[in-house]
Amino acid sequence: MQQFPYIAEIFVIGGIASAAVIAVDLRSCRQPMRIMNSVWVLTGLWASFFGLWAYFAFGRTRSCLVRERASTTDSETDNSKADDRMAGMSPDRQMEAMRMDGMSETAMKMDETPSDQLQKDSIRMEDTPAEGMQMEGMDDMSGMPGMRMETSGQPRWQSVVLSTLHCGAGCTLADLIGEWFLYFVPIAIGGSLLAGSWVLDYVLALIFGVGFQYAAIHGMERTLPRGVAIRRALKADFWSLTAWQAGMYGWMAIVIFALNGGMMLPRTGFSFWFMMQIAMACGFLLALPVNVMLIRRGIKHGM
Repeated sequence: MQQFPYIAEIFVIGGIASAAVIAVDLRSCRQPMRIMNSVWVLTGLWASFFGLWAYFAFGRTRSCLVRERASTTDSETDNSKADDRMAGMSPDRQMEAMRMDGMSETAMKMDETPSDQLQKDSIRMEDTPAEGMQMEGMDDMSGMPGMRMETSGQPRWQSVVLSTLHCGAGCTLADLIGEWFLYFVPIAIGGSLLAGSWVLDYVLALIFGVGFQYAAIHGMERTLPRGVAIRRALKADFWSLTAWQAGMYGWMAIVIFALNGGMMLPRTGFSFWFMMQIAMACGFLLALPVNVMLIRRGIKHGM
């Protein structure tokens, strides 16, 4: 297919751009659980435009959405009142009114007492949905024992998807590092470079995947002993990341043996990384039901 190289370029470059957009947004809209900042950037990298859509559809924290909605509403209300007041005035009267408004606003700010400010804050809090409220300075409450931020009222499917993406982020990082390492230092097992690649990627996926899960567990239960947290992380993510890697290897096997005559694609080409993006999607689809099972059995907690 003649258009394939262009499609590969669009999705690979789109993945890099999506990850960059998410990273920029996270600078002002941090995730309550710190490790999820890295998870969303890595998700944008492999899922490209779909990852970007998922982040803005249900990945951003509710506190950011509530803050932006309140800011937009206040701005629109103020503008509407000003327009109504200015309507029908002559140009000279409009200029005079604008000057008077500026002077009045300055005077109000100078004369404003603490009680006035408290009254305004209480009114603003009443207008804010309870489930979207997040007190300033409390971004790391997810690190307190037993605390899980912003999951109340969240649909169960979103919780499962987030848990799967969390698992896949470790696999994504492992494959990125592993494949570039193998580009400079080829490793063969039984004379097969492909076997060496898959074994190294799987070992790195275990390391990074368990590390990501450990970070989530430690973030929710800081008093938990390190050894116990690591064992729980391994128990929670072993089958999930194994399913993810199996889905990836299945697709890459099809690409290599069925579509490319048994030859590995060059790691420096867009086609290879586009196939890796599709492989990640296959890994996600295979790991999703595994995460459903693990969460139902209480082995793993939804994000």
